[in-house]
Amino acid sequence: MNRSKSSKLEQRNDRQRQTVLGTTLKRLYADVAEQPVPDGFLGLLEQADRKRQS
Repeated sequence: MNRSKSSKLEQRNDRQRQTVLGTTLKRLYADVAEQPVPDGFLGLLEQADRKRQS
């Protein structure tokens, strides 16, 4: 295989990997974003808001 064919193949493989990675990250982010916020964390946020307001 000559250098230009090899380079084109590498570029195509890079794009495919980026597509797979992007799709996987989007799926993971969607799963995390759909999770409820734990009550303990909400309590900490409320405390921080009260301290900031006083």
